[in-house]
Amino acid sequence: MPWYKPSHHYTAKMEGTVDLGARIAQGSFVGTDINDMPAEMMQNIIDNTDPESAFSFSRTSRKHRYMVNQKKEKICEQYLHDNDINEICTTSNKESHRWCRETSNLCSKVITEIAQLIDEGNGVYRIPNGVAVVAQQAFKNEFGIIRIIIPDSVTVIGDSAFSYCYRLASITIPRSVTKIGDSAFKHCGDITSINIPDSVTKVGYSAFYGCYNLTTITISNSLTKIDEWAFSGCDGLTSVTIPDKVTEIGEYAFSDCGSLTLITIPESVKKIGANAFKNCESLTSITIPDSVTEIEHEAFYNCTSLTSVTIPRSVMEIGYDAFKLCTGLTSFIILAHGIRIVDLI
Repeated sequence: MPWYKPSHHYTAKMEGTVDLGARIAQGSFVGTDINDMPAEMMQNIIDNTDPESAFSFSRTSRKHRYMVNQKKEKICEQYLHDNDINEICTTSNKESHRWCRETSNLCSKVITEIAQLIDEGNGVYRIPNGVAVVAQQAFKNEFGIIRIIIPDSVTVIGDSAFSYCYRLASITIPRSVTKIGDSAFKHCGDITSINIPDSVTKVGYSAFYGCYNLTTITISNSLTKIDEWAFSGCDGLTSVTIPDKVTEIGEYAFSDCGSLTLITIPESVKKIGANAFKNCESLTSITIPDSVTEIEHEAFYNCTSLTSVTIPRSVMEIGYDAFKLCTGLTSFIILAHGIRIVDLI
């Protein structure tokens, strides 16, 4: 029986192979008996079909259905990394979302609320084994969580997943995690130490912002950028070693870390972002490596304990007020030639 039978009873048959360089839209094969296609041709069509159209092959014969379902399952797996995973697993009416929610095991891999946690008592909660994604805002403002146990099935900690969990004091991030989302642990004020394993390739904007009792942190060696505001307001930090794959320290990355006395910047870093170390009032010395080409505005603003700075030859530009209110400076050496300086201090 044809996949689609138009009113004029015309059914076209296809022979040979097809090379598709573009996405296939919904309805492209109306009037075509796709069940007569060779398997190789059908697979090529499915591989090049856009996500929503993959769910329009609902009347394929058993001969081809397994290929269609494989495509659908792949799409569902991709949704695991979608910021709208909460909506996908609850209220979305898109056909692909409904299929993934009702037919695949997608949503069993996502945790969205505290009711899905295993309560171990005394403020200790466990994420069930098999969960891959801690969804966006899953436990935001959950003041009762003191310790969270994350299984090694989890790969993504979503945006604001634990933000404003003020009493959260203990967390171990397993080596399975590859991404920590924006504001994931924002204002988790009771956390004292954190180890970000090397499996993590992305730590988002404001991920640990305002973790003011954080005293020890180990940063993943796989990061290439310290994102904006990532550790801003971590007032308990005294020293930080930036991994040697990092090429950029983002805006406000370590701003308002008032106890920070030592920061080690590797030779890989090319750019120190605006306000990156603003108000780090305990920072006594900084070594800027020869790899750095740009120091943006107010990068070291109000670092009042900083006594000496040497700008290497590699630096091409220093932004305005980069060292303003560094009142303790007694030595400032510029080795670079032809450098562009805008209101340095």
